[in-house]
Amino acid sequence: MIVGGGGGASKGNVTFASSTGDDHGRGRMIEMGSRRVSYSSEHEDASKATPAPASSCMLMPESPCRIAWDSIMMVAVVYSFTVIPFQFAFLPSSSVSLDNVVADGLFLLDIVVQFFSAQTTSSGEVLVHRRASVLYYVKGWFAVDLVSSVPYSFIALSSDMHPNIDGVFIPVNVLRLTRLFKALKAIRMRGNFTNAEFSTRMHPGVARFLRLSFTVFIVGHISACLWYFIGKAYDHSPDSWIQRVWTNGAAIKDHNAFERYVISMYFAFTTLTTVGFGDLTPKTRPEMVFAMLLFVIGVLLFSYTMANVTSLFYEYDRETRKYRDRMSALILFCRSAHLTPPVERQVVHQMSREWRHVPMSHDWETVRLELPSELRFLIMWDCHAATLKVARPFALLQANDLDDVHRKLIASIQPFHAVRGQIIGRAGEPCKGLYIVARGTVEQTAKANGQQVALYNHGNCFGEVGLLLSRAALWPSTFTCKTASQLLYISADDFFDAVSESDAAREMFVQRAHSKLARLRALGSATDIRATPADERSRPAAAAAAGSVPNGLRPANLAEIETALSRLAADLVQVQSLLTNFTSTPAQTS
Repeated sequence: MIVGGGGGASKGNVTFASSTGDDHGRGRMIEMGSRRVSYSSEHEDASKATPAPASSCMLMPESPCRIAWDSIMMVAVVYSFTVIPFQFAFLPSSSVSLDNVVADGLFLLDIVVQFFSAQTTSSGEVLVHRRASVLYYVKGWFAVDLVSSVPYSFIALSSDMHPNIDGVFIPVNVLRLTRLFKALKAIRMRGNFTNAEFSTRMHPGVARFLRLSFTVFIVGHISACLWYFIGKAYDHSPDSWIQRVWTNGAAIKDHNAFERYVISMYFAFTTLTTVGFGDLTPKTRPEMVFAMLLFVIGVLLFSYTMANVTSLFYEYDRETRKYRDRMSALILFCRSAHLTPPVERQVVHQMSREWRHVPMSHDWETVRLELPSELRFLIMWDCHAATLKVARPFALLQANDLDDVHRKLIASIQPFHAVRGQIIGRAGEPCKGLYIVARGTVEQTAKANGQQVALYNHGNCFGEVGLLLSRAALWPSTFTCKTASQLLYISADDFFDAVSESDAAREMFVQRAHSKLARLRALGSATDIRATPADERSRPAAAAAAGSVPNGLRPANLAEIETALSRLAADLVQVQSLLTNFTSTPAQTS
């Protein structure tokens, strides 16, 4: 559940002004052209009290400012993993660079930003009220952020100048070691790295491979830095590895920082991979202990690497596999549909947050059904706005302020591609839905002689006659794709479920169907179609043919059924009277 939040997307004079949570109990505001239309939930009760507004000056998780700040902090965390260990091992202890000062400032400022940001709980709820958000942050990640935000570089610099403060000796190397605490920030930022992995700009497999490569590099990098630091700490001993290793006629400690780093990296990877050529060996006890630790880490890293490489082909964890499959299908759909960046981000971020806690199935049709109707509407409008704007029924729905029906029909669209010569509907067969031509040409031919009746191009609709005016929901003519086409399909169930909420919408579609039927009769191609009376225009013939009867559509012979039930009730009263007389007769005789 999402409490509060906001986002925006625009394409073709359509702006998604606000979006909140699921479909129940919240309203939506869509701006179409020059007028703003408020879409309310189908189950929304106007009498219910609206939720309290969010606290002022709160950064929402999906706001552009918060996304930009999180991106900056991700760079700072990567800096903590790479540059700080290098400086810690290979540079003089008295050096404090500008990048250290900037990193310390960013980490301190991030604590302030978190107090003014809406926190997201483990269940996916966004806390938009300041008191609840601050309490959740203090009880959670505040301690980690505080430890990682202490400016250890200045403390280490002060200890270099004053190694004995108030009679207490502070080892300089111990203080420098505390700078590595900044890497703890990555624990809280792991959700941001996960969102970066599931980016619509990169294939999920490539993203996972890059994550694995980065993890291996970071482990090797930190191991190399610690290996050189241990050698430098015991450089007074002739057994220290930096005293024993010579290259190019000089000891390694006399080379520049880059050459020392390359040699340390070489030892780290030969040890982690359990290869060990024997040219660099530990001799002091600290070096031996660290080498044994690297052996253990190397085994774990090897197992981690093999597991991830294998999972690129087959995900061994069931729930993770479902989540990744869902996200991969969604990302590939967004890429193939060429959605605008705001819509892409909203779809991917919202569904990533929801699917992370809900098991999903595998086929895309199930994914489509699991998307909230709000997102389905947004996706379909973003992909097919040019078609829907010129489609006559949808234009009439907008013109008559039937926005709820308009939104629901668009959310029910199922696009599909048809090849040349493919028959969409054959005369006399069940009509299972409404079709809109998005691309290509569809030909309508008469049932009797196969003569061409009409051609349907971009934005034209067909299927109303069979759905609304045929008692058995049959196609009046045959519809065949004259060229390779893309069609937008709305099933009979979805169509009747949407139009049954508005008498005006139902009458509008019925009038359009009567107009088409009149043209067909004028051409002599629909003599077998008999229009239903006015009181039967809501008869769900097509829905019954599809196997279900939508809610809100009453049968045409309801009056006859009520009369029959009244007669049956009267007959039951008479039968009950006869039974009473029958049971009382023996008593009187005796």
